[in-house]
Amino acid sequence: MKEFSACPRCGSRDLRIPTFADGVVPETDNLAEWTCGRCGVRTTPVWFEDEAAYRDFLAALEASRDATRRRP
Repeated sequence: MKEFSACPRCGSRDLRIPTFADGVVPETDNLAEWTCGRCGVRTTPVWFEDEAAYRDFLAALEASRDATRRRP
């Protein structure tokens, strides 16, 4: 299976590499910052080798959100 990436903030796989339209000049700017199509954050993606690792990541992300919501 081919490696794939996801947003570390929301878990979406809808990421895009920055382009000239985003104000990024290749080889001079930080191309590690991709833009998430769901939450809009510019970030370095999390890379996965398989679906199982991605599902584990999503479960941990949801558990983290749940823990944050329960705080007073």
